Amino acid sequence: MKTLLTILFLLLALLSNKNEIFTEDVLVKDINGKEVNLKDFETTKDTVMVFLWAKWCGACKMRLDYYKANKRYRNYQILAIAVTQGDSIDKEKEIINKHQWPFQIYFDNNQNIAKFFIKKGYFKQPKEQKDFGFYGFPQTFMFVKNIFLCKSCDKYANPYSQKKVK
Repeated sequence: MKTLLTILFLLLALLSNKNEIFTEDVLVKDINGKEVNLKDFETTKDTVMVFLWAKWCGACKMRLDYYKANKRYRNYQILAIAVTQGDSIDKEKEIINKHQWPFQIYFDNNQNIAKFFIKKGYFKQPKEQKDFGFYGFPQTFMFVKNIFLCKSCDKYANPYSQKKVK
């Protein structure tokens, strides 16, 4: 009976859309500049990609354009979080409007996402970079069924993404 209950509990946990990615407060801003807590984020797909980018990063923009154009990424829920400096997000908004990315987009000007990922062990911060959260962009973090899979592994993350989309 105990084994059956354990299996039932695990199945319910896997079927749940409950946010288990952001288990603590992670405050960011939405496109309107309103503060949002990613702890309240709701997963809608099995595979979630948290994609961190910066306005000056050409590779970031190219990769987001690629995700937008490639059908296999429709199987992913993509959170594109711009790591910003200061309170102004005008330049980032301009870039987003130009590219028309269909993803959930947020802005982090306090390195909250970096602090969370470092604390969870998803990202290793070099000792010489104590004051700055992320170095090098883009940064990609993959979660499957709300469980951290890997960093920078979007090609291999979702077995369903290998199926052809009609």
